[in-house]
Amino acid sequence: SYQDISTSLCASHLIAMLQKAKSDTSRDAVGDAIVEIAGNIEKNDDLVAKLLAIDTTAPVPVRMTALRAAARLRPDLALPALQTGVRSDDPEMRRGALRALSEFAGVAALDDLLALARDASDDTERTIALRGTGDWSP
Repeated sequence: SYQDISTSLCASHLIAMLQKAKSDTSRDAVGDAIVEIAGNIEKNDDLVAKLLAIDTTAPVPVRMTALRAAARLRPDLALPALQTGVRSDDPEMRRGALRALSEFAGVAALDDLLALARDASDDTERTIALRGTGDWSP
């Protein structure tokens, strides 16, 4: 529909703004706006794909905001990127992906979270993973 097209265009502009945002506050606000707007699009798969495709050379905070927004919109589509993110060599990326995995991925992330709670070498990451399992345990 015309409304979906205009909403998608607006969300695409917000993705461009996200990539230029200089502060965490600005990035978080743009990420929230993307989720709010994209949540009104009946089929937002293309937009989620754009969020997941943000250039890997972009700063980690930009990529994490995009990944969190994608996970909030479509956890099923974001799950592979979250699983990759928790194995990143960059601790900021790894922890951000772990937080998003535990907050938004649901039961599909339970096995990953249990493995991370057991195997992570970092106490903070083990704690984040363990807390995530508490939200989704059967």
